[in-house]
Amino acid sequence: MGSGKTTWAANYIANHRATLRFLFDPEGEFSRRFQIRPARSVEGLDLALATGWVCYQPDAMFPDDEAGLDFFSRWACAVSERTPGTKLFVVDEFQEYVSPNHTPDALKQVIHRGRRRGIDTVAIGQSPMEVGSKLRKQITSVVTFRFHEPGDLDWLSAYGFDALAVNRLPQFGRLVRDRWGREKYEKP
Repeated sequence: MGSGKTTWAANYIANHRATLRFLFDPEGEFSRRFQIRPARSVEGLDLALATGWVCYQPDAMFPDDEAGLDFFSRWACAVSERTPGTKLFVVDEFQEYVSPNHTPDALKQVIHRGRRRGIDTVAIGQSPMEVGSKLRKQITSVVTFRFHEPGDLDWLSAYGFDALAVNRLPQFGRLVRDRWGREKYEKP
């Protein structure tokens, strides 16, 4: 049984005031959860825009997920430039695409310059220490579930979390902390 991170993220995504949601979905997790037909072509992406929910599965267009994420990041940025309102760009298993020393260029554009296009990024992952320092500067809020890995606890401590409190969280319990130091506990 998992920690609850994807379930929490799904609730956040569903209840966000976004006018558009860009969901990178190579495993089909979001299309199943939200009962959305995944887009697997440029035409499918364009059709999904009208619904406000763009759930992209790259396997029909690209041989690997990284190439698909690169394309989807660029596409979402271009669409966002001509679309008013707040947009969400969501990547599950974020640690699969970044490392402390590397973030793909197109993903960097979404994260670093997305604010100018009204894009908020939701990065869902199991290993916060995989996020490099330049990306960490863009983070406004972190939601953490129970962790035991020393490196991840160090990263969370550097963000201001009490490592002992994180280690003692009950299953599905979570702490939410923003860059201004506000923190709250959310019950499972």
